[in-house]
Amino acid sequence: LWIALVMLSLPLAILFYLRGSKLAADGRILIFILSLYLSTDGFLFMGFLTFRLAIALPLVCFALVQRLRRRWSTALFAFYGMVVVLGYLTHLATIVFLATALGVSALLRLWLRSTSFRIEACLFIPIAVVVAWHVGVAVHGHAATDLPQGAFNWGTWSGKIWRLHWEFMRYYGTRFDRRVDELLLLACAACVLWPVRHQL
Repeated sequence: LWIALVMLSLPLAILFYLRGSKLAADGRILIFILSLYLSTDGFLFMGFLTFRLAIALPLVCFALVQRLRRRWSTALFAFYGMVVVLGYLTHLATIVFLATALGVSALLRLWLRSTSFRIEACLFIPIAVVVAWHVGVAVHGHAATDLPQGAFNWGTWSGKIWRLHWEFMRYYGTRFDRRVDELLLLACAACVLWPVRHQL
């Protein structure tokens, strides 16, 4: 049940994000189905379940941010703050992804003069609080210089960039498995591009 919930976290977060959009219902269904493909990536197969949640939770937070930008509400802001804390307690990547999305969208909106600096600064308060807690108060399990009990090679930065396609890969064994993944990726790309072929 837990794995199924984690797998559904991204599609449900996307549906929550799209609920306030003007996208047609069939478009939302298509995006939901395509997000099911993205939510069963290599990270799920390797058991990085909290990282899978760290991809879904920023979308939930960003949906709340969009509503707060349209119409400010103290209760909604408090709920947004609780989801930010939940995301921090789940995986630190939640805060990194959310801060990046929030920062880029805030700069764009400030440049277009469709928001105020006060609102954008308020939206960063929960992020600043959890980062301050993490850096100044939280007791970490061990020092960064301690050797781990079970050594695992996390790879280099260049290796991580080289493996960005893992979001679209499930099996890494034989050449046949890789071909299946590549065919699935092409089918996903076709499903994304076909509905917007006239606009392209």
